[in-house]
Order: sequence, then C-alpha cells, then structure tokens
Amino acid sequence: MPHYWIRVSTDTPDPLTGHKENYTGFEGTFKQLVEDCGGTARDVFFDVDSKAAYALIEDSDGNLDLDLLDSKLSDPKTLRVDLQTAHEKQNASP
Repeated sequence: MPHYWIRVSTDTPDPLTGHKENYTGFEGTFKQLVEDCGGTARDVFFDVDSKAAYALIEDSDGNLDLDLLDSKLSDPKTLRVDLQTAHEKQNASP
C-alpha cells in the first residue's frame, strides 16, 4: 500500500483557502480533497506556528490519482514524499 507524506501551506490557494485559523475546517476540507482524488488522509497535523499542515496519505486500493492531487495542491510550498514500509522496501523490484 503506497503512502505519501504531504506538507501543505495553510495559506495555500483554493480549495483550502479560508481555513487558516479554522483547523477542523482545514482538516475536513483537506481530507475530502484527498478522498476525491482516491486516497485516504490520516489525521492532519499543524506545525507550531500554524503555517503548514502535514498528513500521511494512504492509497490502500491503488486508486489515488497523484497527478490530480498534485494539481489541486499546486503551490510552491507543497511538498510530497513517497514512502514505503520496510516490508514494501524489502520486496520492491530493483
């Protein structure tokens, strides 16, 4: 199951604008955005100064459209890291 660690600015453009100080609203909108792209977002975490949010994204059924998610989160402050578990890494093809 692929996993992705995403950092997104809380000042990011639509569809997440308007939620900078509304953390539950930001979390709900972010989770729905990921779901609309075929993935699942775990809890959303905020850094101390609330300038960025972080979430672990799961693609349990292989339906996550990363291109769509990347386009929806298109902001120079967004960062995505593709992750593998130790088991996945061990069994990955070279």
